[in-house]
Amino acid sequence: MSTNFYFVKKPCPHCGVGGTKLHIGKSSAGWCFALHVYPEYQIRTLQDWQRVFQEGEIQAESGEVMDVERFLEVVKERFHPKPHSKEWLIQNQAVPGPNNLARCKIAGNCIGHGGETWDLLIGDFS
Repeated sequence: MSTNFYFVKKPCPHCGVGGTKLHIGKSSAGWCFALHVYPEYQIRTLQDWQRVFQEGEIQAESGEVMDVERFLEVVKERFHPKPHSKEWLIQNQAVPGPNNLARCKIAGNCIGHGGETWDLLIGDFS
């Protein structure tokens, strides 16, 4: 099971421009959080996202609005009850991560391991 999260920028109260929607990332059971980074918008880390969050709201793909603290729990407080097998990791092009989680191999869309329980990804994914 997985959930995509989005940032929606508040419209300007004067001109109405805004409403921009960006994919923040994806939470998938048993995996480190896949944090979407946008170098072209100077969003390269979770800290960069935290600054951006002040300008709008976080929405789960269901439309549920989340506060920043709750969203950060989704990203930072991840675990899996048991380790993935070596075969499963190979089959899913993953490497062992913290708390029995799988992490993306650094290749293709994955450009780094951003922290304890999240990876940094670029490009299109969902």
